[in-house]
Amino acid sequence: MNLATKSRLLALLLLSLIPAANAADPPKSFRPPAVPLITHDPYFSIWSMSDQLNQDWPRHWTGTIQAFCGQIRIDGKPYRYMGPAPETSQAMTQTSLEISPTHTIYQFESAGIRLTLTFLSPLLPDDLEQVSKPISYITWSAQSIDDKPHSVQVYLDATGEVAVNKVEQKVVWDRQLGTGLDLLRIGTEEQPVLAKKGDNLRIDWGYFYLAVPQMTGNRTVAAPAHAARTSFAEKGTIPETDDEKMPIEVKDN
Repeated sequence: MNLATKSRLLALLLLSLIPAANAADPPKSFRPPAVPLITHDPYFSIWSMSDQLNQDWPRHWTGTIQAFCGQIRIDGKPYRYMGPAPETSQAMTQTSLEISPTHTIYQFESAGIRLTLTFLSPLLPDDLEQVSKPISYITWSAQSIDDKPHSVQVYLDATGEVAVNKVEQKVVWDRQLGTGLDLLRIGTEEQPVLAKKGDNLRIDWGYFYLAVPQMTGNRTVAAPAHAARTSFAEKGTIPETDDEKMPIEVKDN
C-alpha cells in the first residue's frame, strides 16, 4: 500500500466516524471567529468580532473600528443592541445568532420585547448584476413576549469611519433625492480613487449612503455621534437639523 492509498483510506475512515460522533454529542451553538454584517469586497467589509453584538463596535476585517450604533427604547427606557455605547443605554440580552450565505440574524430580549435584527447582502452567485451592487439591507422586528403592549422606538447610526481609510481624513455629507426614501450620504473630501495599495486599507472613495423609507415616524439627521446617541437615549429624539460644519476630520466626533 503506497502513501496515497493510505491517505485516502484514512480520510474515508474519518468521514465514516463523523456522523456517529455528532449523533452522540448534544447540539452546540455556532460561534464563528467573526460574524459578517455588511460584506461586499475587501475595502467594504464590516464584521462583528465579539461574542455579543453590543459588546464592541463593528469592525472592518482588518480590525479597524467602523462604528454602527444600535439602540432601542422600550416603554421609554433605552437599551442597546449594537455597539458598546452610550453607556446610559443598558445592553439587551442576545439570545441567538443565525448565519447563512446571505443573512445574519440576531435576536435580543429585554423588558418584554424580542428584537430580531437582520443583515442581508444579496450576494447570489448566479446573478452577477446583483453581486456587483454594494447594497445591504438592515431590518428590525419587535415582538411582545409577555403578552403586554409596549411602546418601541429603534435607532441606528453609522459614523464617517465607514467612508475613510484613516480617521484623520476629512469628510463631507449631504442629502440626496430619492423616490420614497430619505437618503443621506457621506464621503471623503479628497476622493482618492484607488490611490493606495496594500491589504490594510478601507474604502475612501465614493460615498456611503444610508437610505430610510419615508414613513410616518421615521426621521434622519446628519449630526455629531455623541449628540445624536445621547439625545435618543435620554429623550427618544434626535437633533432637529443637519450639522453643516464641513469638511471635518472623522475623529472629530
